[in-house]
Amino acid sequence: MEEKLYKGQWSKEKAWAWHNSHAWVRGCNYLPGNCTCQFELWQEPMFEERMACMEKEMALAESIGFNSVRIAMNFETWYADPVAYKKKVDRVLSILDKHHITAMFKFGNDCTVPKDQYEAPDITKPVETAWGYHGGVIRSPHRAGLDEGYLPIDEEDMAPKYYEWVRDIISTYKDDERVIVWNMWNEPGNTKRFNKSEKHLRKFFEIAREINPIQPLTADSWLMTFNKDVENPLSNLRDIEFLAMELSDIVSFHHYGTFEHVVSTVKALKDKYGRPLYNTEWLHRIYDNNVEQIFPLFYLENIGSYQYGLVESRAQYYEPWESLRGSNLPIDRWQHDIFRANLRPYSHKEIEIIKEFCSLADKDFENKNK
Repeated sequence: MEEKLYKGQWSKEKAWAWHNSHAWVRGCNYLPGNCTCQFELWQEPMFEERMACMEKEMALAESIGFNSVRIAMNFETWYADPVAYKKKVDRVLSILDKHHITAMFKFGNDCTVPKDQYEAPDITKPVETAWGYHGGVIRSPHRAGLDEGYLPIDEEDMAPKYYEWVRDIISTYKDDERVIVWNMWNEPGNTKRFNKSEKHLRKFFEIAREINPIQPLTADSWLMTFNKDVENPLSNLRDIEFLAMELSDIVSFHHYGTFEHVVSTVKALKDKYGRPLYNTEWLHRIYDNNVEQIFPLFYLENIGSYQYGLVESRAQYYEPWESLRGSNLPIDRWQHDIFRANLRPYSHKEIEIIKEFCSLADKDFENKNK
């Protein structure tokens, strides 16, 4: 049966050819250790301090074999000064490239807070860090029982500005090999937004496909982590998550569950889509989602791997999600991150496993291309 594609979407054959032209992609979701929130990376104040921190941390990432990072873009700092913003992007990419690391850049994000708790970021000053909270802020989208999340793109007059942001960035870097993937939307449907972002998700893909970049496009499914039916791991996904995967050139997903649950999810996604898989968020020790099992699995299955967090930081990704507090789970363990603030490993065993499988992957790729 002929494959049904959206206008401009890569065929499965093209996606696999692209995927196989790269060594195994592995790395982390990244924010410099001296940032609390993701938009702080792109601020003018303290930008040089952020870059100095990034330089040290990317050298560390390179030393263990990582070759890619997933980084959140920011609309507000772009909107304030698009030219200055892109100079910052150039600077980030130059540091990454120095350490043989590519960037997966992320645009939309449904992981947010209700409108009555939303505050537009002040791009002129750093965020005050709330210590002891995952993400470094008290208003966390990971708290249980939140109302529908809010995004400024929900406002009719703001949506075209967000579309121009996506168009400007992808047009500028559409042929830049330092960018490996465009991550069009993070966790569509999260924070009770359900299908609210659908028209924007579709529009982001439409804009990118008009530009026709050399990089593939993807958007992340995520709800399978919380599906208790291991035999049917996709059965709780919402329509917008299936849409995200159907629109994608490579299929990306998040999974913070057990090894057995990840295995069943991988099989289900392979059977359903037949495209290269990229896990763009994993590592949740509290949920027994650990380096010892998951990292080798993704190597063996040739699944792109971006675990969450790198170095203990002001963002405090090692702290548990707020929804876990008061639970019976062992929150004495770190949730994310693999290095302490002094750049020493949280677990030497974890780092040795990462190094071992990164080395194996590079040897595999070298042998394949002899």
